[in-house]
Amino acid sequence: MHYDAVRTGGELARAHRIQGIVEGKLAGLRFDQRLELTAEAWSQDAVATAAIEGERIDLAAVRSSVARRLGVGKQDGPNAPRNVEGLLDIMDDAVLKRNAPLTHDRLCAWQAALFPTGYSGMVKFRVGAYREHAEPMQIVSGQVGRERVHYEAPSSARVPAEMQTFLEWFNAKTEHDTLVKAALAHLWFETIHPFEDGNGRIGRVLIDLVLARDSGEVSRLIRTSQRLLDKRRDYYEQLERAQHGALDVTEWVLWFVEQVRVSATKRRLPWMPRFRKPFSG
Repeated sequence: MHYDAVRTGGELARAHRIQGIVEGKLAGLRFDQRLELTAEAWSQDAVATAAIEGERIDLAAVRSSVARRLGVGKQDGPNAPRNVEGLLDIMDDAVLKRNAPLTHDRLCAWQAALFPTGYSGMVKFRVGAYREHAEPMQIVSGQVGRERVHYEAPSSARVPAEMQTFLEWFNAKTEHDTLVKAALAHLWFETIHPFEDGNGRIGRVLIDLVLARDSGEVSRLIRTSQRLLDKRRDYYEQLERAQHGALDVTEWVLWFVEQVRVSATKRRLPWMPRFRKPFSG
């Protein structure tokens, strides 16, 4: 994959400027205020990344779990289901262990955390390992008998080698701008589609990991999954275009960086007391 660095330069500069403003505002807040903002942003983004996949999870239960993890606000709310705790686990792992290498085992552990029962809905499937089925891995929409195939991923036999190449690139030092690397990593992972289920959520956690390597826990405030949910149709269309086009992914990079910028721009709005209520004791 390659992109036009000249065309993307302006959008990257605008996005980084907004990120800098967010970091500056955050530095001016008390520790407890920063913690409350982090808790609410994390909670909302967890709900959003699940919603992109059509899964509805209880925001109150997510807030309660996040509060316990961060030691902030009310921690006596409803318990989150195991799969939701698993989602929060991998989101936390991506940020707290952002400098640890990304490995096959780590990715497989993330996927297993999303499906603790070994089922996706009523269907039992392979968990904690890359897919091995002989059938094509296709992204489809539409009713039975009238399906539309949006994309067909590499065969299962190719997945281990494809993922090895991806991981070597991901862990290597690169000259790519952080936002560009996040865009490329997400697109590349979704293109391989290595698991039977959970690829979207894990792919978005990879965005969190890349951004966290650049800005630490401040990255939790840039709610990329919420923005992608808001632009869900465009999100899927942009991924599909990038996967079907030539190796030039400039349009995808431009679109992705714009979404990060818009998400960060929203964080410039007045901070308090908007986020105090859910986590105030």
